[in-house]
Amino acid sequence: MRGLPMKRLLVVLCFIYAETLPGQTLTFSNVPRINQRSGYNRVIGEHADGLYLLRLRNVEGRGVVSLEHYSHSLSFQQEKTYRLGPERLVKAHLLEHDCLLFTGVHDRNRGVFTLNCKKLNNKLEEVLQKNRLLEFDRFDFYKDQVLGTADRSGKNLLFYADSRDGHGRQVLDIALLDTSFKPLFREQKTLDIQADAFRVLDLETDIPGNVYVLASEQQKDRRKSDPASLRVVLYCFQRSTLNWVRHDLSKGLFFLNSARLCYNDSLRGMVVAGFYSDAGTEGAAGVYMASLLPENATEISSSQTAFSNEFMAGIIGANQADAQGNLNNFRIRRMMPRSDGGLALAAERYYVTQRVETTYISGISQTSTTNYYHHDEVIVLSLDAHGNLEWQEVVRKRQSALLSASQFSGVGICVTAEGIMLVYNEPGSGNVQQVRFHKDGSREQQILLRSETSFTALIPSEGAQTGYNRMVLPCLRNRQISLLKLTY
Repeated sequence: MRGLPMKRLLVVLCFIYAETLPGQTLTFSNVPRINQRSGYNRVIGEHADGLYLLRLRNVEGRGVVSLEHYSHSLSFQQEKTYRLGPERLVKAHLLEHDCLLFTGVHDRNRGVFTLNCKKLNNKLEEVLQKNRLLEFDRFDFYKDQVLGTADRSGKNLLFYADSRDGHGRQVLDIALLDTSFKPLFREQKTLDIQADAFRVLDLETDIPGNVYVLASEQQKDRRKSDPASLRVVLYCFQRSTLNWVRHDLSKGLFFLNSARLCYNDSLRGMVVAGFYSDAGTEGAAGVYMASLLPENATEISSSQTAFSNEFMAGIIGANQADAQGNLNNFRIRRMMPRSDGGLALAAERYYVTQRVETTYISGISQTSTTNYYHHDEVIVLSLDAHGNLEWQEVVRKRQSALLSASQFSGVGICVTAEGIMLVYNEPGSGNVQQVRFHKDGSREQQILLRSETSFTALIPSEGAQTGYNRMVLPCLRNRQISLLKLTY
């Protein structure tokens, strides 16, 4: 029996592997209990006591959910499994030494969504249970959407539920709590638009407790080719005055696509970015940026900067650039506020194609459809505080896969003092590539992991940046789901 602790130690050490590249460290952790991909992983984050990872049976967070705790060196510590029953996971949030798990359930008979919370210590022991923490009493069952986010300090938590009134109008139903579950405010605002025509694009709160809801509003009496048919708007709730302010960002003059929100510490305000176009909801003729200061939420400053023909020609070819005047299908993956009030952003070209096959069996035709998910070029843009483009670069890649393998497509992004790091799986070779962008737009590219050494496939969409100089990505390594920590 005395030898048992040492055996356990050896098992853990056998599955920890680290190597050093110039200026960075790679650390792997293999979990021998998991030998196949049976669900979804989600890196929650890292705090003083280590790293936390969620394992989900499905992307909606229903059924069985497991929470795993790792040391900073990625040695496995412990696991806690929850059978949620009728509930679903809404949000997981890390405190300095604890973890909060928010779950919820919809009561169809009452039309109410109830939010509950468990507080776990660093050993994943339950130290507090809060039932009926919040109730959203006009919950929109058809949209079935509850969102949770936190401010930059991590001390205030914002929850939003899509709701509708008895006339089918959209209701903004928001609640702000601190991490001790003290309610800071609760607000319901009924909008003059049908709920079916309203969609939330992004949600943020700042340290003073102001709330920002970025949304699209469809004007069904307009043709889809008319930019006025789909307006992108920003609703701001000022906590000090308890007033709502609505900003029409696109004003019916252009389509604003892939719009996102982020908080800029140097501006002490919120920033909106997206791509503008007059050629539909997938186009990108240039980049749009708008800034809003919380002390004067009635005013917003915005700018539009067109992509040059040379830049677009380098992506889609000179003939198409001249004919279209737009890039297509780009999605903003990360917004990166700068200390001088500017903004860098990374966007990936993403789209889905279909292959239709018709076969004949005994003279009867049968048709099958196969979807292919494409993750292609990544563009990295840097804008000054006025929204002017300082530099624009392209990372060329072509990733195409069926749904069952599409999790290995995409790009992982980490922002450090040295610049912007992109990592992705290179099709064909099986290598993992890394591109480092410096502040002036210059870049370096290298093979991070070679397939002939040990095959590794990143799962970028399930990872996260967990500190100022590191990110953690789930990956498939030697046919096992593992974790990879990149420290710069």
